[in-house]
Amino acid sequence: MRDKGLRRIGVVEGDRLVGVIGLDNVAEAPDDSPVFRYMNGEPTTMPPDTPVREASRMFIEKNLDAIPVASDEKFYGFVTSALLLQEMGRSWDPLTELSWSDTLRSWGVSQLKRGHEISIVFIDLDGFGKFNKKLGHVTGDRVLKRVAQELRDLINPERDILVRYGGDEFAIGTLRNRDLALAFAKHVERSVADSLAGEFDEPVTISVGTWGGKRSKERDNVHYEATLDALINLASKHCQSLKTQKQLSVATHLTDAESTTTVEGNSIGIVAVSVDESAPFSPAAVQLCAVSTGVHRQGGRVSIESVCLATLKALEGLMSGVQCVLDRISLEGAPGGEWVVRVTGLLRSFGREIPVEASEIVGTDMPMAAARATVAAFAGKDAAKVMGMEDSADEFANGEYADA
Repeated sequence: MRDKGLRRIGVVEGDRLVGVIGLDNVAEAPDDSPVFRYMNGEPTTMPPDTPVREASRMFIEKNLDAIPVASDEKFYGFVTSALLLQEMGRSWDPLTELSWSDTLRSWGVSQLKRGHEISIVFIDLDGFGKFNKKLGHVTGDRVLKRVAQELRDLINPERDILVRYGGDEFAIGTLRNRDLALAFAKHVERSVADSLAGEFDEPVTISVGTWGGKRSKERDNVHYEATLDALINLASKHCQSLKTQKQLSVATHLTDAESTTTVEGNSIGIVAVSVDESAPFSPAAVQLCAVSTGVHRQGGRVSIESVCLATLKALEGLMSGVQCVLDRISLEGAPGGEWVVRVTGLLRSFGREIPVEASEIVGTDMPMAAARATVAAFAGKDAAKVMGMEDSADEFANGEYADA
């Protein structure tokens, strides 16, 4: 024990712990004296799956500086109070009193191994930087604590786990299926905004993304950690996509109307459309709200088709996890002698596929009309149904899924 720098050691028979001896107990013992005479035969132990916070309560209540970790048949080693404090600093956030992301990963891998399908709900505060800059870090910390409190009240501990993911981000792992998780996400977003309304000098809102809950059977030979990391990553991207949509909405209203074309029913502005109709192999480019740009080389295509495809590339850059498929673009005559450009296609997300369609009067700017029709089709009301599951969210808020 002296050579190894150990203050205590477990006494085992086979793999089973039968007692503990301390260095002070045996330091002056005769060399030929048996160990059992100096050991504590009934030590306080904890199982290996004991939560960190429960372990910390055991240390305080029993005034111990080390506890053996053992099951009925196996001794694993000791946890010391110093190691526990270090782990709590890494795995537990004292500000919000939530665990960090490693707890979510441990839970998620465990659920996947049991054959459960899980969903990840990823939460990010909107404009949190302005709280710290305008109102100070003390207020920012109060916001984080209040959001954590509201989220804790909204989850069901029997099927959900809540963690602080980092900074102003939180995450919920849930056993809810895809539809319930999407509806729950919308319910969380609305509830936090409503509960904290008027509490701070700035409104507190969150963006909530969701992924998972689709497979009925786990794939063979799966790497559970990689599966979980992919779910978290995709939920985070979905969250950022929805957050970008909000920012675009604000940007559209603040941008000069002469330089931006807005489409009725959605919040995405078109800043510029560039295409050389006289050069069928030149690129077409569409810029949306100075945030996302799509470029498509015409390759001999009709210029307005290339404009549509460039617009779809820009939209997909804003809407992570969504696939936009152009089916047809056509010019049609309208009553009164005007020409209309019509766009039809498919919008795919979360395993769902819906047809979309929109039209725009050509006027004097054919490329701009094509871009506007494309945005209206793929980022209008139907797109919101796929991205946000608005109807399901209403049903969840009204209690349709309360017992599901």
